[in-house]
Amino acid sequence: MVSHSKLLHKLSCYGICGNLLRWIGEFLDNRTQCVRVGSAISCSKQLISGVVQGSVLGPLLFLLYVDDVVKLFSSSVLCKLYADDVKLYSVIQTKQDATELQSSLDAL
Repeated sequence: MVSHSKLLHKLSCYGICGNLLRWIGEFLDNRTQCVRVGSAISCSKQLISGVVQGSVLGPLLFLLYVDDVVKLFSSSVLCKLYADDVKLYSVIQTKQDATELQSSLDAL
């Protein structure tokens, strides 16, 4: 889940500021969503987190939000990021290897 306030803070740490940061904040603010199944549509609900699906900016904002997740893991645990997927893997030869992989999953 992408917290809007945390995302904006991370963007400011990347050096994004001023009008651009305000514009991104306004892009995320006051969004609503509904779900459609067949011809039935749910009531609209205000979004308090997440990035806009189907937008050009959404995937980029998500990647900037999760970019530092790889710092959570030991060097023996490999991490691959692609769009909104995270893959953790490791060669398990000892009980310690399995423990490190589990610790990485717990940290995630």
